[in-house]
Amino acid sequence: MPSPSDKQVGRVVRAPSLGRGWLAATRAVLEDGRKAEYDGAPIVELGLLDLVVDDPSDNDGLLERFGDGERISWMHANFTDFDRVGDLVDQPATRRVYTTTSPAAGTS
Repeated sequence: MPSPSDKQVGRVVRAPSLGRGWLAATRAVLEDGRKAEYDGAPIVELGLLDLVVDDPSDNDGLLERFGDGERISWMHANFTDFDRVGDLVDQPATRRVYTTTSPAAGTS
């Protein structure tokens, strides 16, 4: 069994806002990522990245200017809508979000 030092260790990135977090996470992937492939296309990936955002406000100038509005709406729903997930046709599932302060964290 490999020791933790034998595995790729993840990164923790802390940022003041979602937009700054997006940029910091991108920078981490570009600096420390490994070449890989996704659907036949070359990519760079980082095995594990934890992003801590101090103020995850929807009002973020960087995301408004550079983000994909459709993707941002999808992500917002992913963290706030607890209805059934239509994307998972074969599996009945609901969205479930836990925070580190949630008493239900880690339970199913």
